[in-house]
Amino acid sequence: MSMVLRCKMEVSHTIRVARNFDTHHIYEIEKSAFGSSAWSRENLANYLSNKTTISYIVENSKNILGYNMVTFIESDFEIIKLAVTPLSQNKGIGNSLLVHFLDQIPKNSSVFLDVSRSNTSGISLYKKNGFREISIRYSYYQDGSDALVLCYKN
Repeated sequence: MSMVLRCKMEVSHTIRVARNFDTHHIYEIEKSAFGSSAWSRENLANYLSNKTTISYIVENSKNILGYNMVTFIESDFEIIKLAVTPLSQNKGIGNSLLVHFLDQIPKNSSVFLDVSRSNTSGISLYKKNGFREISIRYSYYQDGSDALVLCYKN
């Protein structure tokens, strides 16, 4: 399933399901977005081929600009990763990925995610799209920072 989007830059973008051949590009975005806590290329490839995971990428005619990786069991979903290349941030691309995913889930579904308490732009993105804070995981990340647990009910 794909969809053409118009971003603030007036450039056409497509969102599609990620495939194993996208692993290299996703890994490059992963490293730029998450630094030392980035997943390995092998871990990303395993998630892309897992039957309980769906991943979307957004691309223009030349590059993959971001990705969203989600696991699911029945009607419960968890956003594992959502990242956009540094040059493509603050242009609505992450929002497009998130909205595209939320539009795909069945009615009466729940979506959960963890986001670093210091990731104010991520928290703002999720709350703008109907997520609410349900819990805090203290010292959750490798650097000792807390994670907010957010939930979206469809």
